[in-house]
Amino acid sequence: MEEIPQVLRDKFTLNGTVQVVDWYFDQAYLGGDALVSLWTSQLVDQHIKDVRARKPEFNYDNTPMYSLFDANPNIVAGKRGVVVGSENPWLEAFLLTYGSSEVTTVEYGTIVSEDSRILTYTPDRFDKLFLRGDIEQFDYAFTYSSIEHDG
Repeated sequence: MEEIPQVLRDKFTLNGTVQVVDWYFDQAYLGGDALVSLWTSQLVDQHIKDVRARKPEFNYDNTPMYSLFDANPNIVAGKRGVVVGSENPWLEAFLLTYGSSEVTTVEYGTIVSEDSRILTYTPDRFDKLFLRGDIEQFDYAFTYSSIEHDG
């Protein structure tokens, strides 16, 4: 690994008060399947039930999501949106619960959606179709704990 210039190391470590550890793991599954690669209507409906019951999803504190949507009930209502990065349709369930008409998910791993409310694409397929004009522009975009993992 290339050595970091000392001036940068000092700035990022508060002059050495923060320990630097070389650590890396590769979770990339480009061309592989996503964590949950089959999204059935039953799975999506269960997540919608959980959203309505205000049941926490995974390890996330969903309070900010409820605060956002409760304070802005029409933010996604009747609109088409895109989710950037999603291994499990919990965020899509939030969007559908609050009235989104359709959600498109772009994820590195392949996802097959059997739910007509959710379309899924890998980035390369999405790019090709969008640039060709086969995917309409969206009214909104959401991401939650995904972009910072892209490196």
